[in-house]
Amino acid sequence: MEEGINRIIPYDDAWHHLALTYSARDYLLNFYVDGLLRMSRPYIWIQPGEPINKIELIDENYSYDIDELGIWRGTLSALEVKNIYEAQ
Repeated sequence: MEEGINRIIPYDDAWHHLALTYSARDYLLNFYVDGLLRMSRPYIWIQPGEPINKIELIDENYSYDIDELGIWRGTLSALEVKNIYEAQ
């Protein structure tokens, strides 16, 4: 049985599509793996009116390769995330 982070992110040598969406209106953070919602929780990430002025990808004890990085204006729906994954 998988434990911890491996329950959300597969720990294997295969390619996986990861998507993180955030709704500032609903303060809702969603995390998708291979087009499927794996985690959803309320989260106050950015205060109302606060601009996003940097994005960091930090490696903490995990080795990975990033093939593509996409950033969209607005929150993608579950169907949009699934369609992006299936188009890969």
